[in-house]
Amino acid sequence: MIWSSQGEVAMHLPERWGFLQFADSEVNGTGLKSDPHWTLRTMAALLYSAQEGYKEANGKFAGTVVQLAPFDPTKQLAKGKCCEPPHITLAADAGGYSALLMSISGAFEAIISDDRLLVIRPASARTQAV
Repeated sequence: MIWSSQGEVAMHLPERWGFLQFADSEVNGTGLKSDPHWTLRTMAALLYSAQEGYKEANGKFAGTVVQLAPFDPTKQLAKGKCCEPPHITLAADAGGYSALLMSISGAFEAIISDDRLLVIRPASARTQAV
C-alpha cells in the first residue's frame, strides 16, 4: 500500500511520488511549502512519456511538440500555459533527444533527455554557462 496515489501501478515513476513535509512545530502549525519547480517538473515528465509513446509508434523520437500531440493526454505541451513550448533537439539519427522547457515566469528551465535525466536550474544558469 502507498500513501500517495500515482495514477498508475508503477512505483518507479519518481515524478509521480508525493511530497512529505516535516515541521518542528505542532501538528498543522506549519504552512504548506510548495515546490516552485513542480509545474516544470510535471511538464518535463509529460514530454518524456509522450516521447516514449511516439518512439514506440514510429521507431524514433519526435523533433517537434506538434508530433507529440497524439501522445500528450493533457494536450498541454504545445499550449504554452504551464510552460513555454519545449524546444527539442534530436540526436543525428533521432535515436536520442534533449528537450529544453522554460517556466512561464522565465525563472527556471528544465532539461530532460531520452535517458530520463531531468535537470532543473535557474534560467540564468544557461546564459552564465555559455
